[in-house]
Amino acid sequence: MRALCWAFAFAITLRVLSQYAVGILWDWHPFIWYLFLVPSSVTAMGLENWGWFVEWSPAFIGTGMLVDLNVAVNFFVGSLLAWGIIGPLLVSYGAAFGTEVSETGLVSYHAISGEFTSASHPSPRYWLLWPAIACLVAVSLTELACQWRVFWLSAKAAWSNLLQVASSTFLSVIESREFQKSDSEYSDAIEDPASPEELVKTWMWLPGLLVTLVLACLVMKIQYGLPIRETCLALLMAFLFSFLAVQATGATDITPLTAGSASSQVVLGAEASGQGWNLAKLQRLSLLGGALSAIGASQAADLTGDFRVGFLLRTSPKQQWLAQGIGSIFASFIAPGIYVLFASAYSCVNDAAATQCSFQVPSASAWRAIAVATTDPASSIPRSSVIFAAIMAALGSTSVLVRHHIWTGRWHLMRQYYPSMMVIAMAFIIPASIYATAILMGALLTWYWMKKSARSFDTYGYAVAAGWIAGEGIGGVINAVMQLTGISGDVFGTQIGCPGGVC
Repeated sequence: MRALCWAFAFAITLRVLSQYAVGILWDWHPFIWYLFLVPSSVTAMGLENWGWFVEWSPAFIGTGMLVDLNVAVNFFVGSLLAWGIIGPLLVSYGAAFGTEVSETGLVSYHAISGEFTSASHPSPRYWLLWPAIACLVAVSLTELACQWRVFWLSAKAAWSNLLQVASSTFLSVIESREFQKSDSEYSDAIEDPASPEELVKTWMWLPGLLVTLVLACLVMKIQYGLPIRETCLALLMAFLFSFLAVQATGATDITPLTAGSASSQVVLGAEASGQGWNLAKLQRLSLLGGALSAIGASQAADLTGDFRVGFLLRTSPKQQWLAQGIGSIFASFIAPGIYVLFASAYSCVNDAAATQCSFQVPSASAWRAIAVATTDPASSIPRSSVIFAAIMAALGSTSVLVRHHIWTGRWHLMRQYYPSMMVIAMAFIIPASIYATAILMGALLTWYWMKKSARSFDTYGYAVAAGWIAGEGIGGVINAVMQLTGISGDVFGTQIGCPGGVC
């Protein structure tokens, strides 16, 4: 508790104070510093333009402390490939373009709207978006196919339970033992320590699910003008991708929300394209469909993870379900309020054309780009990007097959060193290397700490990581309030150490 409190206090203090000296306390730009010594260095300016600097984010460093070193290395390698090799090559060969944001020579390559989302004049970020999505979808679906036994056994168990309920309720003449033949099939199953009285009953969740589905259809119809048929299709896709998200999260600790939402956007866009809707309505359908799929996948993965922790701690499932419900009620009001707060404090959050912003919103930008590309005839994808997307998809699927069928048995240990194409592709979507660098720093910190004293890390490591993550989050909320009240770093801070005088 002391470690948690000290880490939380440090993170929240750093996040609040750093807004008054971003270039000193938060972002370090070593290549800009080098330019003061060698003003004509083209390499240093190029590295700065591509986002290669250090951000001392306690949240991302804390996240790196919690993830596997292999995941952190793969994420960094993906950033290096995207924003250190492929992106610069695209620009040098005239296949992608940047936009000047400062008279000092600073250039942004991260635009994803306007003239930079066409086949003839794409930004590197737009060009790399499609190979990343193709790889994510291919890896997710291949992983899903390789785990077919899990879904087969789950379906059999659900069917068996359904028949048991039916037999005990309506078909009492049928002996229930006929529907209890599958127990022996779960040879590697772990016995549930909870008693039957502590389990979540069907009547506790099924009515709420049905009400939620009906309300979703009504809200989409009344507020957004979407037909109930399209909403039902989006909800069905959300249900299917929930399985994918749960499995991928359990296997890789990465939830493929972009893969699920992108697939839903494409399916819904294709389904509605022949109905004569105007462009705005088509794009609205695409975005809302992707949002519903992302919501379903995210909630399913998060809830499964929560109950897995409860299982390991021997928590009563019923009590945990009630606690989750209470938290969800409060969160349904708090979360939109927090979003409105940040959107009001930082106008760039809702501005897709903004080149300078404190928040990258990569997922929202990717959804927007997909919605535009699949509905607007004026928008198109570069042919070279499509070809590379096919290559990335093939590499992603192959990597999953190799991990499942070659690195087995005595070669199983190779999996901890094997590259993850899903993580590498995710780095292509996030248009900055600062997050990958911070996560790698956290993972290296954990590796060194455990090497020196594994017992000390088990005692304090997770508390420190949690304190840093929570502290930066609360500090960000405080900063947003200070931004609205006019006492933020924009008014009283200094831009010393910032490239072009802007951080």
